[in-house]
Amino acid sequence: QDLLSRLSLATAGERNAEVLGREVRAVPAFQDQRVRRALSLAIDRASLRQADNGFPTGPVGPAHPADALPPDDLNAHALFQYRPEEAAQLLRAAGHEGLAFTVVHPDLPAMLPMVKAVGESLTRAGFAPRMQSMAFGAWQMTLAAGDFEATLVELTNLETPDLGLRLHQSGGLDGRFSPWGYSNPLYDAAVLEALRQFDPAARAQKSREAQRLLLDDVPAMLPIYAPSEAISIARGVTGYAADAYEFNTGYLARDWAAPA
Repeated sequence: QDLLSRLSLATAGERNAEVLGREVRAVPAFQDQRVRRALSLAIDRASLRQADNGFPTGPVGPAHPADALPPDDLNAHALFQYRPEEAAQLLRAAGHEGLAFTVVHPDLPAMLPMVKAVGESLTRAGFAPRMQSMAFGAWQMTLAAGDFEATLVELTNLETPDLGLRLHQSGGLDGRFSPWGYSNPLYDAAVLEALRQFDPAARAQKSREAQRLLLDDVPAMLPIYAPSEAISIARGVTGYAADAYEFNTGYLARDWAAPA
């Protein structure tokens, strides 16, 4: 199973234009927490996971079980419930009923079923999404520049738990800016506190505390699920390593084993 990737829906508010000092596509309504919450409640994660044999995920994915929020906590969290009626009520309360925006996504065939399902879910909840396919290279540039209204993204190679935390910081991974325009100084401080820990148990505790704070604030990048992959191993094989595959990077090789 490859749990080092995560499917997410990211939204961009007007803050990116302020930070970058240039025009980028954005939807100011996404600065309203009620709108972001409505977006999350509109997504039927359980159905999407079932269709793709996926796993619940928070900001730190299940490949890092010590640092990740437990699946039961994620399934019970208010942000991850499927409540389209409540989503529609939140939109109306925020004055954004029928909010129209473009959701860009890479033109990868494997993503098309999820693109269709997410678009239909958002529509049922009172949004008016325009799902726009882009060539993978062009889509990568829009993501890196923070130049989008919303985007569906599969984050890959999240090989350490700190990457999942740092993605949501005000400066993003490289310290310059957050591609989705999210900024929460309290969360930034909580991440730094987690990264300062030398004791793995203390780091894991601080990591979970930071993630709970982030989810309570309704992040601009909303996790959907962690997809899975599988391989077949012949009976009698007691160890397996294949560096050519991204899903089996060096430290995972020890986990591929079958009883003799």
